[in-house]
Amino acid sequence: MLRDIQHLSKRSTKLLLDLYNKVWTEGTFPSAWRHSTIIPVLKSWKDPQDFSCYRPISLTSTVGKVMEKLVTNRLTYHLEKNKFLTNVRTGFRKGKSTTDHIIRLQDAINKCNNNKGYSVAVFIDFQSAYDMVWHT
Repeated sequence: MLRDIQHLSKRSTKLLLDLYNKVWTEGTFPSAWRHSTIIPVLKSWKDPQDFSCYRPISLTSTVGKVMEKLVTNRLTYHLEKNKFLTNVRTGFRKGKSTTDHIIRLQDAINKCNNNKGYSVAVFIDFQSAYDMVWHT
């Protein structure tokens, strides 16, 4: 479907752009874009009889996804340009990753070891952490 959007005529592209601008200026997201079809996908090597072994995949409107991407790009640009995010926030940021935290930890451990000091780290793995979040 995304390829279809990329191959629209100039007139259709203009109409779609007008729609996106209207959504942006009025702040109203069309209800049809909020609808999704949930497809359960079995996790690798899991028991198909156990419902907890499936992860939900939401199929949503491609036109709505493009709008979400536009908003995400504008918001990210604003946050990065105005330095609203600290350097320790690395998730979902361009040029940063969770590996950055591992490198920082390794650097701290090396500094402690070189200075004959101690380092302590605690790692917690919250199984199904997202499922435990209070979504309301």
